[in-house]
Amino acid sequence: MKFLKVFSIFFLLGTSASANADWTPFGEAETSYIFIDKTTLARSGNIAKVWIMYDYKEKLDGIASMKDLNEFDCKNVESRAIARIAYSEQMGKGSIIFSVLDKIKTPPPFAAIAPGSIASGFFKIACKK
Repeated sequence: MKFLKVFSIFFLLGTSASANADWTPFGEAETSYIFIDKTTLARSGNIAKVWIMYDYKEKLDGIASMKDLNEFDCKNVESRAIARIAYSEQMGKGSIIFSVLDKIKTPPPFAAIAPGSIASGFFKIACKK
């Protein structure tokens, strides 16, 4: 089972980092433009996963963009980031500044999604609600 989880994360990572990534504009926050790659959407039972990218308007500590693999509990309206990769250039390009793929031994707990938040928009797409 552990192998399957690790394989799934690396499969989704490979999909998100490839030329096949299809970053669709999702919105704008104070410090970043936000994109979602719907081609990475995967669902198993009540759990959905999708890659999200934050393209920073100005570099933050050398980071120009960041990709998160978010997991959604479609039944309980909760989410968590289970992987994160920071890049030196815009749109997930350049050098990898850091990656927490290999550091997450136990995924963080799910957190409730606030109505009207950016996460609620991701939830609607991932869970088709």
